[in-house]
Amino acid sequence: KSAKTNGYILVSANGGLNQQRVAICNAVAVASVLNATLVIPKFLYSNVWKDPSQFGDIYQEEYFINILKDDISIVTELPPDIKSLDAEAIGSQVTDAILAKEATVADYVKIVLPLLLKHRVVHFLGYGNRLGFDPMPSDIQVTNLPHLSSFEYATSLLQICRTFNSQYLRSITRDTRHDTVT
Repeated sequence: KSAKTNGYILVSANGGLNQQRVAICNAVAVASVLNATLVIPKFLYSNVWKDPSQFGDIYQEEYFINILKDDISIVTELPPDIKSLDAEAIGSQVTDAILAKEATVADYVKIVLPLLLKHRVVHFLGYGNRLGFDPMPSDIQVTNLPHLSSFEYATSLLQICRTFNSQYLRSITRDTRHDTVT
């Protein structure tokens, strides 16, 4: 990780929880490749999933920032001078029309890096992209892959999961006992 950043990466991830997680992991790798600072990702609302949750509702932001601090810089929001820019108006909004879904590291360097250097920010809108895996430099794999399971979920989400699992296990036990009685 270099002390000087090439700019900031905004990610608006789409899809369900797994697609969003994959997009975040890829955004971490892309930030590393482009020597950029990642802004805590946003999740797009989907009429399919009907879930308004954002990153901090699901993951612990401080843990995410701290676990990756040796690999990339992560901030919770853009600095004020960049926040006021309209990424679409200045031409630094990146969609599937600009960058293929299975783009390689070379594609990111060729297409996205010049935008980042010119505008100091790029916004991956509807980012469900996956990095093309062949060839991916081993140091990028090291940055990306170990963190696939390193997300620490927010306490409220963990509590919901535990409650669901507990109720589910009780219902199975109750159904099993009912089945053996009859």
